[in-house]
Amino acid sequence: MIDRRTFLAGAGAMLFAAPLAAEAQQTAKIVRIGLLSYAASGSASAARWTALRERLRELGTWRDRT
Repeated sequence: MIDRRTFLAGAGAMLFAAPLAAEAQQTAKIVRIGLLSYAASGSASAARWTALRERLRELGTWRDRT
């Protein structure tokens, strides 16, 4: 036979453990980068944009829109 103290300790432990098991996984954070460019469009500006995209791709934060 189980005594009252053991029962309450077991019930309390279950109440504290239940929320830990029911937590959902965190969704991946979406990173957004804003960039203002004051340079006129040209080959130098295009080269900077290309370099930025390549570096972000290397870091794993750039996805090409398809």
